[in-house]
Amino acid sequence: MQQVSPAPARPAGHVTTIEKPLRVLVSLTDGNPDDNPTTCKRCLQANIEGELARSGYKVVYMKPAETLVYGTLRGGELNSRGSRVVWQVTAEMGVICAPETVTVNGQTMSDIFAKQRFEIQSGDARTPSLAQKQCADRLSDDVSAFTKDALDKIAKKIKVCEITVADACDKDDAKAYADKLAETLGNLSGVYGCKIVSTGKAEAVVKAEIVYEASSFPEGVVARLLPIAALNIAP
Repeated sequence: MQQVSPAPARPAGHVTTIEKPLRVLVSLTDGNPDDNPTTCKRCLQANIEGELARSGYKVVYMKPAETLVYGTLRGGELNSRGSRVVWQVTAEMGVICAPETVTVNGQTMSDIFAKQRFEIQSGDARTPSLAQKQCADRLSDDVSAFTKDALDKIAKKIKVCEITVADACDKDDAKAYADKLAETLGNLSGVYGCKIVSTGKAEAVVKAEIVYEASSFPEGVVARLLPIAALNIAP
C-alpha cells in the first residue's frame, strides 16, 4: 500500500508596519448655523487646522478620527466709536480622544483630556468682520500651542499603525485570512480599534490598521504578531 506524504506546510509570509499620524477633527461652535459661521470661527478653525497639518497631524473634516479638538466661541462688540469697532471673544477649548474610537472588546482608552479658556479682544477695526478676524489671528498662536501640546501628549500614548501581511495565505484565501487577521488584532490587549484597509485580489496581500496603546506594545507591533501561529508570518 502506497503511503501518501502529508502536504508540506505553507512557507510563512512576511509582515511590515508603518506608523501613521493621528487623525484630528477640529470642531468649533459659535451659536450660528454651520453654513453661516462668524468670521472669527471660520478664521480660527482654518488657523488651527493649518498649524496641526504643519506639525504632522492628519487633519480630517469628518469622522472617523482618533482625536477631537473642540471649542465654543462666544463674542460680541465691546464698543464702537464712529467708524471703528472693537470685538471681544472667549474661546472654551478642549482636546479628547474621540469617543467612538475607544471601544473594542470592552477595552477603553486612557482618559486623556485637556481644556483651557482663552479671552482676546481686537484693536480698532473698520468693520465687525475685520475685528473678528483680528481676534482669530490673536487667538491662534495660544490656542494652537495648547492644542498641539495636548495632542503631542496623546500621541505618545495612542498610536496608529498600518500592518501589511504578504504571502501568508493562498490568493483564493485572502478574504478569509483578512477576517482572521482582523479578529486576531482586535482581540490583542491594548488594541482599541482595528479595520481591514485592503485585500489584494491579484496577490495574497492584506492590509489592516490598528489604533493601540503604546505601552501595551513595548517591543513593537511585529513582535506581538510573530508568535501567533494562526497568522503564519515570519520577520
